[in-house]
Amino acid sequence: MQSERSKRAEIAFRRHHYWSVGAQAEYFRPLLSGRRDFFSAVAMNGRLKPPILEIGAEYGLNGMILEGELDLPTICLDLSSRALQASTILSRLLGYRPPSKRIAADAERLPFTAGSFNTVLLWGALHHFDDPTLVLKEIWRVLAEDGALLIAEEPIKRRLSLNLGHTIGADRMNGISKLLLKMHLLPWFMHIGGRQEIAHEVTERDLTIKELEELLAGFESRELIYFPRLTGGAPAAGPLALWLWRNLVRPQRLNESLSRWFGGMVFGWMAKPRPFRALSPNRYIVRKHPNHDRIALPGFEGALLCDGQTLREIEMAILPESTKGKSLILLDMPRLPRRIDLWAHDRSVGLVSYHVSPSPREEPLSSLACPECVVFTEYCILGTCKTECVAACPNNALAPSDPVMPVRNSCDGCGWCLHACAYGGLERPVLVDRRCPECRTLFESEGDVLELRSRKQQATLQILRLETAIPF
Repeated sequence: MQSERSKRAEIAFRRHHYWSVGAQAEYFRPLLSGRRDFFSAVAMNGRLKPPILEIGAEYGLNGMILEGELDLPTICLDLSSRALQASTILSRLLGYRPPSKRIAADAERLPFTAGSFNTVLLWGALHHFDDPTLVLKEIWRVLAEDGALLIAEEPIKRRLSLNLGHTIGADRMNGISKLLLKMHLLPWFMHIGGRQEIAHEVTERDLTIKELEELLAGFESRELIYFPRLTGGAPAAGPLALWLWRNLVRPQRLNESLSRWFGGMVFGWMAKPRPFRALSPNRYIVRKHPNHDRIALPGFEGALLCDGQTLREIEMAILPESTKGKSLILLDMPRLPRRIDLWAHDRSVGLVSYHVSPSPREEPLSSLACPECVVFTEYCILGTCKTECVAACPNNALAPSDPVMPVRNSCDGCGWCLHACAYGGLERPVLVDRRCPECRTLFESEGDVLELRSRKQQATLQILRLETAIPF
């Protein structure tokens, strides 16, 4: 989670981008080819499908590339409205069109309904959170089943360093610091880059490989590529290590080992797993916990085959003995039900509910939702579940005796209940003509940027004061 202090610092620091677009354009110009190469590799692996959401987009540079060169509609989202507004000027300097969809919003309170995107992109953004768990939960919520999460330029923590402090970026060094960096002596004493961010109280941390893999453990088909290089193109490892990296037989294994000791960056892509897949028109494979031994298909009539055995009492059936201890089961049935419930009779594993999710809408702005509100959906199964949403609410806005809707005077739309519910029983209300049907808030644009930061957040973070202050 990102503290309010860190969020204020992010807004104040990114405001600087609005006043220094020319210098930023010169910084980004030599980086364009590397970003094109990354997106080309992801596209060739089938993990770059619209609609796309970039979190922490700043100027929206990646959106310019994705829309201008690959014709992929992209929503660029950032906490700083000023940084997004600056993309109009930056795109002109770099020869692109500005991103067509820019939204000022909080990554920990994404203003979209569940399953809205086929691809979510984090470019050098994850390490700005003290604890990235919440933003990854939000990404999981808005990502469609089998959708891809892309990460790039996330710094890997270096073990072999005294860590005496931070320097300015490698691309802006001069004098003795630049000489020490060329001799590969500076990384033994200092973190390369981040000094400006830390001076303005922006969270700047490195992730260990173990931390990164634990954060991404829920995703499948992970493909992580480690580079022993630093932001600005400086080498993290010395000449001998880099020679080994380029010439040994198993470069990927060596990449990871070098990055573990010398630091560097990681790029990669991974997929949100599907709870079930169609093997044929009438056969489905369903994911379950090894301890699950009960199944229910609410609203489904008739019999079905589970691992070759007939189940007739579909409202609450005992799974065949052959499925005990397995994480997958085979179901033969004439059609896919709207919902599948799985649980253990001894309560060793709680209820897990899968429902058929619609495909993401082609026009991503049609999935815009209110960051102020939470509503119950038809998938709510209050009474059967353990009311995890009630326990998770920090404002006591959910009463187990009245599940119709949150209490309006105490619910601030924080979203903790959304993540606590494992059944898709809560959702953010979809905006109608940019107005929330629940709280009636009208969300307007400032220039080309749509404002979707909550009113409470704007007040507590003092966003108006931060974004209208003079440059530093």
